[in-house]
Amino acid sequence: MRNGGFLLACALLVACASARGAEDVQLLDVRRIWDQAPHNAFTSLLRIRGRWVCAFREAEGHVGPDIEGKMRVIVSDDAEKWESAALLVDGRGDIRDAKLAIMPDGRLMLLTATHLRGQPVHQSVAWFTKDLKTWEGPVDVGERNVWIWGIRWHKGVGYSIGYSTTADHFVRLYKTTDGKRFETVVDRLQVPAKFPNENAIVFDEHDVATVLQRCDPDHACIGRAAPPYTNWTWKQTNARVGGPALMQTPDGRLLGAARLHEPKVHTALFWVDGEGDDHRVPLAPLRRRYELPRPRALRRRALRQLLLEPRKEDVHLPGEMPAAIGTGEQPGAEPDPEAEGRYVLFYRVYKDKMRRIARVESDDFLHWAKPTLMEYERADGQPAPVEELYTNQTQPYFRAPHLYVATAARFMLNRQVISAQQAEAIHVDPKYFHDCSDGIFMTSRGGNVYQRTFMEAFVAPEPGPENWTSRTNYPALNVVQTGPSEMSLYVNENYAQPTAHLRRYTLRLDGFASVRADYDGGEMVTRPLKFTGSELLLNFATSAAGSIRVEVQDEAGRRSRALPWTIVRN
Repeated sequence: MRNGGFLLACALLVACASARGAEDVQLLDVRRIWDQAPHNAFTSLLRIRGRWVCAFREAEGHVGPDIEGKMRVIVSDDAEKWESAALLVDGRGDIRDAKLAIMPDGRLMLLTATHLRGQPVHQSVAWFTKDLKTWEGPVDVGERNVWIWGIRWHKGVGYSIGYSTTADHFVRLYKTTDGKRFETVVDRLQVPAKFPNENAIVFDEHDVATVLQRCDPDHACIGRAAPPYTNWTWKQTNARVGGPALMQTPDGRLLGAARLHEPKVHTALFWVDGEGDDHRVPLAPLRRRYELPRPRALRRRALRQLLLEPRKEDVHLPGEMPAAIGTGEQPGAEPDPEAEGRYVLFYRVYKDKMRRIARVESDDFLHWAKPTLMEYERADGQPAPVEELYTNQTQPYFRAPHLYVATAARFMLNRQVISAQQAEAIHVDPKYFHDCSDGIFMTSRGGNVYQRTFMEAFVAPEPGPENWTSRTNYPALNVVQTGPSEMSLYVNENYAQPTAHLRRYTLRLDGFASVRADYDGGEMVTRPLKFTGSELLLNFATSAAGSIRVEVQDEAGRRSRALPWTIVRN
């Protein structure tokens, strides 16, 4: 065996718990897969047509005047046994980092850069193959001294960000349809930090692009833009990164991987939290970071594979969801033992790719029953439509704790109301104007049913594009009493905009709904009530010309004359 670095297996398996912050990983295995050069580094890994493909640089060392790297490509059917598929060479100098991508026509593209021999010049180059046997290249792409750092294909177009390798530090956005001719989209991205360079880019279901941008020696930045990707918003993160990678998980979250520098240099997985404040976007590491063992035979330049799985004892969820229900991340109310004599939690789940609500109970706050999926019922007892409810805010009503009141957030996925021009004018994050939202009102008397007596909005969007963005109009924390005859509801408005705020709405006490009569008057009969107290209150409002009359009836609907009650105006 050669005296130098060697390559360890490089597949990554991550399973994440549903509640943010409860993720955990465990190192299972480290396996050598290549050791044919003193220096094996700068990998890229993907799976194509049932095979694993790993590309990386082979050389005598990391860098040096006489060191010239080559590009090794190895393949495997099972990630255990690997064989060489190609050794790619650019006779002009030192090949650097590998970036693999699958093109729209099914070909494999390998993008890298060559440091030209004897010159302070970097030239981005690419190879192409249909079968991993015959390779076309090297093909010069882009401009000299603008290192095109990887490529992400989206709807038939490849997008890349190149960074200047000269003293004039900048990053430039390109696009291509054939992988050979790169067209400038934005000449200089206005990243708010020093020396932007390496980067990773992803696209979501709304075509919004998100970039994790390395900036030395500053903290990394997050950039976002909607098509045509000419108008970007940037925020700085809370960490310095190197070699960033980025992917979107099936539930829409962004999972990143990079070399972090604090508290000491290490490789880590982390969530990219797009809900950061106006100054920092937090990179939230998975809870447990496992150090790679370093026996003497392992050199610093070795390339490693981490096989990771969740530790079940560290995932604190109330019971296990039925197989048909996937867990979500947002609880709707703090457990309250008074309403039913036990702790009750309502929280978001996913069923049939829709946001739903589940209910779970506990007698001691430690042991929880299996969750139950909540259903919806109209006033006439018929099933109500299932709608996407982002948050539920279910709590016992403070004046009648046997009755649950929910001021839920209704999420109208992909119902875009405002145009891209309107979104740009209000400076909304480009990821958050493709949907709209409002607040609704539900009740429950226990069990797994919400009464949807009122299907219409309880808090409807007000006029103005700023009120028609994603996740605007979400009630914050149900209702609270704010006066002897007043209660208040706090609502999130202008979400993902510089003008984001909470607005307070007021209602009369018990004033969730009312019956209204015209000038000629009307009549209504309540449901039968069991009454054991000494006083009943009736909330009403009238004009100077109006009035209200009250009649007490028995259970058969006949006027009762036997009750010793006096109606008092108050």
